[in-house]
Amino acid sequence: WKKWWPVLDVASMRFYLKAPPLPPAAKERLAMRNTEFALLDDHPGQFRIVVRNEAHDETIFRCETEEERQEWMGAFRARAALPQEDMAAEPSTEAPDVDDAPEFLLPAVSYESSAPYVGWVHKTPLQKKAWKRLFCVVLSSCVFLFKKEKDCEPELALVLSGWVVLPSTEAESGKAHSFKISKDGTRFLFATEDADSLKALMAAFRDSASLPAPSSAADGDELQRAVLQDVADSAGYLDHSEDGKKFKRRFAVCANAGLYLYKSAKDIEPVDGFPLLGAKVAADRSAPNLIKLRLLDGTAVSLMCADAKEHVTWLSVLEQVAANETVLVDAEGDPNSTIEFVSGSSLLQLTFVANCAVEISA
Repeated sequence: WKKWWPVLDVASMRFYLKAPPLPPAAKERLAMRNTEFALLDDHPGQFRIVVRNEAHDETIFRCETEEERQEWMGAFRARAALPQEDMAAEPSTEAPDVDDAPEFLLPAVSYESSAPYVGWVHKTPLQKKAWKRLFCVVLSSCVFLFKKEKDCEPELALVLSGWVVLPSTEAESGKAHSFKISKDGTRFLFATEDADSLKALMAAFRDSASLPAPSSAADGDELQRAVLQDVADSAGYLDHSEDGKKFKRRFAVCANAGLYLYKSAKDIEPVDGFPLLGAKVAADRSAPNLIKLRLLDGTAVSLMCADAKEHVTWLSVLEQVAANETVLVDAEGDPNSTIEFVSGSSLLQLTFVANCAVEISA
């Protein structure tokens, strides 16, 4: 026997080691679709319930008192009264790791919607000509250089704060469209394919050089995450499905007008990603806390949230990103809050930022 704190919802029963406040991930999960349950009285003095699934596997629960057992039987009966289609979408049985600090990074090319400059450049130390073609992302006070545009980990991260950006000549660099940066005796040359790209890149470098350095600039990995993760509109665990039936637990990051899915928050590279601009986002009433996405290419994506509050937050964020709006999130908002007006008062303006339901009565 193992002592658990169980939580029963429509599609599953989740088991935690301790009472609330609960951690983000349950230690175990039992799918509850098409299950049978009954009182088990084969051991006098033990208040037990047996649950059988579709494969006729049995799970036995032992309660502390007969009163507790009857309460659980009432919960099971109430759940069994729901239509079976409400239970079709089952969350994953995978339990993600609990992480203090997510380690995700995003594909370099995804920053086209959020960075002042994204594109291919050539780079070399000034004294030793060894040109390398790299994919460049200028963001905040930093420049990140990647081997490939789909890479998540940069080959080089450089804080531009305090660097001097100067034009270069073809005689100095050997390239027609080039400039150099200098600080404390260290100098690098950068080159682009044309004059317009050169002008845009130099402007981005100068703007970044005028910004203060991030507080975590001393550590390379911390620097990358402090700057590259800062573009995220929302992040957290969701259950993901492409057919609306088989769900897998994923760490989801909404950033750069896309949704990126990772096996866990400790993973650096996503296993999947979807462009959100122009997508249709809607709450799916076939199961609790379910969101349905219809992408521009016709792909359907189902996402299941852990609870009603997360459902409201994710639905609002995804709708705003899909509409290409600035994302505003009220993390502390109550999805069931109400506003009352005294009879005879005048309402001048009411603006809803998050997903809201409005009921007006006389």
